[in-house]
Amino acid sequence: MLVGAIILISLLIIGFSYLIFQPIVKEALEKKTFLKEFYSSVYQLAIDKDFYVINDVVLEIDTKFIHFNHILFGDKYIYCICDSYMEGPISGKFSDNQWFMYKNNGELEHIKNPLILHRSRLSYVTSSLRAEGLFIGLFVVNKSCIVDKIEDIPDNLAIVNEDEFKDYILKKEKENIPPINTLQLDSLVQQV
Repeated sequence: MLVGAIILISLLIIGFSYLIFQPIVKEALEKKTFLKEFYSSVYQLAIDKDFYVINDVVLEIDTKFIHFNHILFGDKYIYCICDSYMEGPISGKFSDNQWFMYKNNGELEHIKNPLILHRSRLSYVTSSLRAEGLFIGLFVVNKSCIVDKIEDIPDNLAIVNEDEFKDYILKKEKENIPPINTLQLDSLVQQV
């Protein structure tokens, strides 16, 4: 009987510990694996759809260095992608310099609007390559990050959750516009 009580108490302690620490472990695991999993998602999409992909791109344009985590060359658009792990839900307007991030401990933190830098980078690339209509700037956040609807965002810029990434690309590629000319695409890939 004493052994049964000890086993029962041990199981209860383990169960409560699991309930208490499971969210913390889940968040730490996601933070550690986000970049690797997202790189795999981009690579798999490129293979599945026969797209070109270049990872960890640093371009020198007019003495400035422009960095993208990935450039994905689709059939209709070229996606300049930056990814970032966010510790909680984010909210803001495109025109705001700072956004809000709601941390898991209940704190509200002001963060720089990631789309402003991303749009600036995208602007340098599109003007340098003279291909404004072909490029889309995509900022991807981790699965657990909830993104409020961002107001006034330009059509060539988006922020999506990692789970929405593939669907976003596939939706854009289904738009009723002609595909990028193969010679033009090859030329752009070489320039990048």
